[in-house]
Amino acid sequence: MQGIPSITLILFILMVGVGLVLLITSTRTSRQVHSLVPHQYIRRWHVLTLLMYFFSAAYGIYIILLLTDWHFPEELLICSVFLAGAIFVYGVIDLARMTIENLHDNAVNLEQRITLRTEELIASNSELETSRQKLYEKNIFLENVLESLTHPFYVIDVNSREIVIYNKAAGFTGKPGKTCHELTHDSSLPCCGSEHPCTIEEIRKTGKPVLLEHLHKDPEGKNIFVEVRGYPIFDKNGKLTQIIEYVQDITDRKKAEERLIQAKLEAERANKAKNDFLANVSHEIRTPMNAILGMTDLALATELTENQRKYLETVKGSSDLLLNLINDILDFSKIEAGHFQLDKRSFTFADIIGSILPAMKHSAEEKGITLSVDASDKLCEEKLIGDDLRVQQVLNNLIGNGIKFTDKGSVSVRCICHEPTEDEVKVECSITDTGIGIEQGFFDEIFESFRQVNTSISRLHGGTGLGLAISKLLAELMGGTIHVESEMGKGSRFTFVCRFMKDRRSQDRSNEGDREEVILAPLKVLVVDDISANRDLVRMMLEQDNHSVDEAASGLEALERLAESAYDVVLMDIQMPILDGLQTTGYIRSLENYDASKLNSLVSPELLEKIALCQGKKHLPLLALTARATSDDREKCFTAGMDGYISKPFRKDEIIHEMSRALHTATEKVQ
Repeated sequence: MQGIPSITLILFILMVGVGLVLLITSTRTSRQVHSLVPHQYIRRWHVLTLLMYFFSAAYGIYIILLLTDWHFPEELLICSVFLAGAIFVYGVIDLARMTIENLHDNAVNLEQRITLRTEELIASNSELETSRQKLYEKNIFLENVLESLTHPFYVIDVNSREIVIYNKAAGFTGKPGKTCHELTHDSSLPCCGSEHPCTIEEIRKTGKPVLLEHLHKDPEGKNIFVEVRGYPIFDKNGKLTQIIEYVQDITDRKKAEERLIQAKLEAERANKAKNDFLANVSHEIRTPMNAILGMTDLALATELTENQRKYLETVKGSSDLLLNLINDILDFSKIEAGHFQLDKRSFTFADIIGSILPAMKHSAEEKGITLSVDASDKLCEEKLIGDDLRVQQVLNNLIGNGIKFTDKGSVSVRCICHEPTEDEVKVECSITDTGIGIEQGFFDEIFESFRQVNTSISRLHGGTGLGLAISKLLAELMGGTIHVESEMGKGSRFTFVCRFMKDRRSQDRSNEGDREEVILAPLKVLVVDDISANRDLVRMMLEQDNHSVDEAASGLEALERLAESAYDVVLMDIQMPILDGLQTTGYIRSLENYDASKLNSLVSPELLEKIALCQGKKHLPLLALTARATSDDREKCFTAGMDGYISKPFRKDEIIHEMSRALHTATEKVQ
């Protein structure tokens, strides 16, 4: 390097050194970004890196040549450097081209993606706006729905018990953050107890909607009865978070219910008063009827002229009609009040037909018409369980109507049985007449209470219109029906259907209507009744069989008689002044049982002591002889301690039969 100016040499060395530093720095940078180079450029990047190593080596060799006397062909070195530089420049340019093209493509794709994304965002914004509009409309709709509800509606947070949503009807406006009990009950404590249960707690028990009745405060602070419907709201985990309450004012309904209850009580009182009135009317009518019928029977048993017998039979027939009318009214009253009960006993249809036929044939013969009865042997022989007296009552009504409304021709009765099951019998009775007939439009009306086909019938044939109504009700109580077929001027057919159970019991028993003739040894009898005609009637009946009869006009007088003399049987009226029959029976039974708790000031202890001494400890047979004819009256008599029950008007055989039965029962009690 001799001959080169020092300044030039310094500049040369400085430039070579700077170039070498730049090459080394570039090589290091190349290694640092090597991992970031896209895979499609990695080979070109390796070539450029090698060229940078080559330039660094060439720089180093060139410096060594300058600093030493080592000879190396400089032309080869310079050519190599130029070639490598050309390759490096080409590689850089090519890499730059590819990068630029890639950037261009990316730019184009980016613009397309931006455009597409922009379109998507615009569409999303449009959908979002539509959804927001729908949500707004839905909120407006829900608000309108809530506000349109005329009853309070609100949502309660179950934890804080605050009302979070409510409608205008709730009346909570201007009272935010208040609890349900503060807003609805004006109370600082939640609802509790069976009379005022909490809706939240009731829903927590079952997790289901509830219906409760509460006492709320209206916006003016007045108490109102409300019906609260509570519905649960659960979160996604099934935990109860809120409840909905829908409230309806039922104050008017509650008042109406109270009025209805009061009206029901008043109706029951009125019905009881009516029943009491009917019972009293029955008693007051049966009492003279008893004397009329009894004395008529006694008179008919004597020797009479033909005209006298005809007069008395007319009196007896009219009295029987009046008695039937009273019985119909009482039966209808009991059925209407729901107090009517059927008895169950063993009977056969032969017994019923045998009881009905004689009287009905007599009535038919008086009108000059024929009455025929056709009943199968199997039906007549089959023992059944049921109320034979009520079956007899229905058949009496239907056959009696057939005879009443038939002026010529015949009335025929046909009874057959069906066996739907092994233990059940269905009896079908058809009563056909050739009478006046019924218009088709009145088929249903004739079974209504107090209804007849027309008003002229009651004037021509009599009757109250209760017979068929009672018969229909009795048939339904016996599991059956009644229906009619008829044609005006050609007659009618009434079909009565009832059901009974077969009597499977082996022993042969007779019913109350089949009483064998009873002959009693002469007895000493005390008859207690405040009506002298009734006492006279019983005395005359019993004296015909040589019984000794004493009389008492009241319960107190009866006790005085018992203190003076011992009796075999006492026949006692129930309704009497001062001391009635039930009270008198109570005194007698208390003496037999030594029960001093039943004694009172109406009877002196001295009188009771005399009765106890006179009668001893024997059981004295006491028979009710009363015009009270209801099942309740019968039960009261037996509860008081009586041994039998005879309803007025009575027959002599009834009294004898009951006396015999009571004496037999008393003997068993003594034993």
